[in-house]
Amino acid sequence: MSPTFTSLHVRNYRLYATGGLVSNIGTWMQRVAQDWLVLQLSGHSGVALGITTGLQFLPMLLLAPFAGTLADRFSKRKVLMVTQASMAVVGAVLGLLDITGVVEVWHVFLLALLLGVAAAVDAPARQSFVIEMVGRDDVQNAVALNSASFNLGRVIGPAVAGFLIVFVGTGPVFLINAASFGAVIFALKKMRVADLVPVPRAQRGKGHGHALLAQATRTLCDVGVWRIFCDTAEGNAPMIAAFRAAGYVEHEPWERPIVWPPAD
Repeated sequence: MSPTFTSLHVRNYRLYATGGLVSNIGTWMQRVAQDWLVLQLSGHSGVALGITTGLQFLPMLLLAPFAGTLADRFSKRKVLMVTQASMAVVGAVLGLLDITGVVEVWHVFLLALLLGVAAAVDAPARQSFVIEMVGRDDVQNAVALNSASFNLGRVIGPAVAGFLIVFVGTGPVFLINAASFGAVIFALKKMRVADLVPVPRAQRGKGHGHALLAQATRTLCDVGVWRIFCDTAEGNAPMIAAFRAAGYVEHEPWERPIVWPPAD
């Protein structure tokens, strides 16, 4: 097998990657259809479109720390099944409201917010589930393939959505997206749980949040992300000093070698 697709030799990941591509295409189809629907309902209001986008992505900002904890405490596979099913329900409801002609702008606002909540919980579980499927040796390749899948969906999804909106309207597009989540749920259900690589879960306790932040920051240093952040060292020196004083950074970012995966 080509080194480009080496992680696909893992059965569980093959299932996941296939379902993920279908879901990514559906998700981008809904994004285009949702924006088009808002413009139609609001009389081409840019403000309404901005509110919809803000409501959809605000939960990612507010809930990310809690969602990460949730993904760490429970089975990531089961968390993903719940979030994928939730997003499917949101898409189905919006599609039915649209097809029946009763949809209003506030419906889209509310459903965009609910979709954002589900996506905020889904993201950390989905990203951290990769290493459980393929293990440390293939995790970089799997992450790269996930990124390629996302971008492929971003190319195909809007094109298909535009075609369908012209001929059948936005309602069916939402329903297709709802059905696309079934591909991921099917893949998750068909996985061999025994083949998943167990990852130790963080323990509760005093100072647990401080320890997680410290580990996350050290990981950023290990993979070289701080090198990008610190290209302008003088401008970022106060923030770097604050991290060092808190014990999160032991060396200057540019003094640490790039090591991936980080050592346990």
